[in-house]
Amino acid sequence: MSKITGTRLVFICLVITFVFWLTSMATPGWTHISYIHSSYTNVRRDTRMSIFYIIVCTESNCDHLTYDEYYKELVGRYSQEMLALQMISTIALILCAISGILTIIPFKSTTTKLFIAIIITTVAATVECTLILQLTIENVRNYYNQEKGYKIHFPYSVLLSAIGTVVAILGCVISVVVYHKSQNEDVQRKMSTRRHEISLYVEEQEL
Repeated sequence: MSKITGTRLVFICLVITFVFWLTSMATPGWTHISYIHSSYTNVRRDTRMSIFYIIVCTESNCDHLTYDEYYKELVGRYSQEMLALQMISTIALILCAISGILTIIPFKSTTTKLFIAIIITTVAATVECTLILQLTIENVRNYYNQEKGYKIHFPYSVLLSAIGTVVAILGCVISVVVYHKSQNEDVQRKMSTRRHEISLYVEEQEL
């Protein structure tokens, strides 16, 4: 695999990762719970959570609420846990974008560019993994603790985020392969240049 081909593949992986992470961030499928609200009689209530908003539906209407509105209505204050999840998701997305831009910016040394991209992408994937892990644990806990009348739906946003993370890891692997190959080529080039200089020096001495 050439450096140009490898770099293009890394960029494609990062673009795919960005699309999946952005989609997962925007969709209300991190947690989806249906239940009969205790304040009403036989009224189905459906709650779908995104990273930045929540949709609460009854059979008659749906309300799109920010977490600020939702938690102030319930507990009178904003949830610090949701704020942390929002920050984690945003940081991972920004790092992914930076890494992608870095791969298409001309650098004097491709090796240096790939090395920086590997570090940034690894950090981004690790950050996103913490988000996936927290929401997966939350969904599993909800599933096993659900009471009569509750239904826990599949958290498709977690799946989208996970797919993006797998693609990001694939991009890291490709980066590492191209990085090592680029390093070896640089070493061989320096050795070849050094041998050539020595050869010229010997010829000059013989003359």
